Amino acid sequence: MRSFAAAALRPPADEVEAYARVISEREGRPIDDCRPEAELQLWVWHAEHAHTAHPFRRRALATADVA
Repeated sequence: MRSFAAAALRPPADEVEAYARVISEREGRPIDDCRPEAELQLWVWHAEHAHTAHPFRRRALATADVA
């Protein structure tokens, strides 16, 4: 079930791209270097805020075997 939890928390590609652009502009780094960082940070943010997700998603995450 680990893959289900990972898929449920994975940030959308357009969100990663937008956040990578923000990091790139703010830090003056190439956007290609910022994408992995943006995805990781958004992944963590989604995981931390999963409890405020849609009720179905919340139940699914609570019952997922992520060990």
